[in-house]
Amino acid sequence: MARSLRPRTVASRLALGYGALIAVALCVLFLGFYAFIAADLSARTDAFLDGRARALAALLARGHDTDVGALFVREARSEGTRDVLYRLAGPAGKVAVASSDADFPGLGVDARAVRRALAGTPVRQTLSLPGLTYEVRVVYARVAPGQVLQAAKYRGDDQELLEDLRESFSLSLLIVLLFSGLLGWLMARRALAGVEAVTGTARAIAAEGSLDRRVPVRGRGDEIDRLAGTFNDMLDRIRRILAEMGEMTDAIAHDLKSPLTRMRGQAELALTGDGPGDVETLAAGVIEECDRLIGLIDDMLDLSEAEAGMARLHLGEVDLAAMAREAVDLFEPSADERGLTLRAADLAEVTVHGDARKLQRVLANLLDNALKYTPAGGTVEVGVARDGGTARLAVRDTGAGVAAEDAERIFDRFYRGDRARGATGSGLGLALARAVARAHGGDVTYAPAPGTGSVFTVTLTV
Repeated sequence: MARSLRPRTVASRLALGYGALIAVALCVLFLGFYAFIAADLSARTDAFLDGRARALAALLARGHDTDVGALFVREARSEGTRDVLYRLAGPAGKVAVASSDADFPGLGVDARAVRRALAGTPVRQTLSLPGLTYEVRVVYARVAPGQVLQAAKYRGDDQELLEDLRESFSLSLLIVLLFSGLLGWLMARRALAGVEAVTGTARAIAAEGSLDRRVPVRGRGDEIDRLAGTFNDMLDRIRRILAEMGEMTDAIAHDLKSPLTRMRGQAELALTGDGPGDVETLAAGVIEECDRLIGLIDDMLDLSEAEAGMARLHLGEVDLAAMAREAVDLFEPSADERGLTLRAADLAEVTVHGDARKLQRVLANLLDNALKYTPAGGTVEVGVARDGGTARLAVRDTGAGVAAEDAERIFDRFYRGDRARGATGSGLGLALARAVARAHGGDVTYAPAPGTGSVFTVTLTV
């Protein structure tokens, strides 16, 4: 199978492209110049022959004592008998007087051209004669009643000049192409040096599996620098994602392992006879652990859908104040068990367009989080407010708050700060709440409450 002749590298293709572009531009420029020179030389030849015809017509108009033959010979010798030929012909094309025609073999008198010239229309012809290398330009012009001048000029000098131009251009074009190709290749290599650095870094990462390498940014601010910067940012992001995936895998393994371990322990105790004596107690424990696993898996699926922008929302009008009251009523028994005060305060009547079930889950996650980390005797409040076209659903607590070093990561999935290590939970509640809010075009933010505690605010478009 034949190998492709297409250059393998971008630098080579750019060099060929530069060379081809310059070649085309030079060819167009030369063709225009060549056509101008050729037309000018042809116009000069016609002007010369027309001038001779006018001069002879003026002489013949003065009288019949002019020796036309001697005039022709004299004119031909002044220009060179090999270069010009003059003939005076009658209506039938018969030559009356002529200069030497030995150097114009095969050049006769065209009777049709003579008739047209006698009618007042000069005739111009370009002929190739046997034995002559170059063309001959011929003009028929009326110089007197019944007399036509046939003036011919050999164009050897003009066409040799044009040949010299073509040869000089060909040589110049070859030299320019070589230098432009080399210059284009060097420029392309220099421009693509950054791409080579990116490629080398990518190959090293693929070979070594290390994400510590980075492409050097030269600080020129050009496209290559932007490519290198983008590539480095991508490596940083991949590294963070892999680190988060590692943490997430560890968290998933831990959260899945704990209920499975408890179920296995209960089963072992039942087999050894040391566990609960009745099957109902064992079944209840297993069901409880299964519910935790199912809840964890559901949270992970819902979070993945929301973060991927694929959450299925059943949109409708949602009264935030009514939703807050229902949530307070639902969580009030749990708050009483913990010795906490849960209340709804400053509930403005605000209606938003959203998925009621998912927004209820956002509020439930925030309330569960607040009740979990607020010590006995504390207070948790739910408020609803409107700020222009934005609705704000806030959950305030008087708990220990969030440590400064944890504030930026509390919405990461499975992240649990030092203060939350001893509490139960999967670490998905806040991440899921933010993902659902963003799926609605809103957000969830955290701020420390004045004095102590935390404020989590859900913002939605009204």
